[in-house]
Amino acid sequence: MYEWDWAKAEADFQQALAFDGQPSVDYPPDIPPERFIFEAGFDQAAYAIVDRIWLEWGAVHIEGVADMLELLGSWNRIGQQGDLVIYARELP
Repeated sequence: MYEWDWAKAEADFQQALAFDGQPSVDYPPDIPPERFIFEAGFDQAAYAIVDRIWLEWGAVHIEGVADMLELLGSWNRIGQQGDLVIYARELP
């Protein structure tokens, strides 16, 4: 079962890293979680949309992004539009 609701909170891979206190290119690793208005960690994501930038740049330059993209291998690939690939985590 999947829940598709665009009204949910959204974060990109670097924001998820910052929320979890991990380094990224554009965010310092010491941003307090209180600065976010929602839990932006990758473990909270129900969906992920991946484009070539994350595959060709993010995965190469940001170790945490490469780790998250690897984890997407266990998610369900539910769609593709051009270079965009959509993954969904199966919800309990």
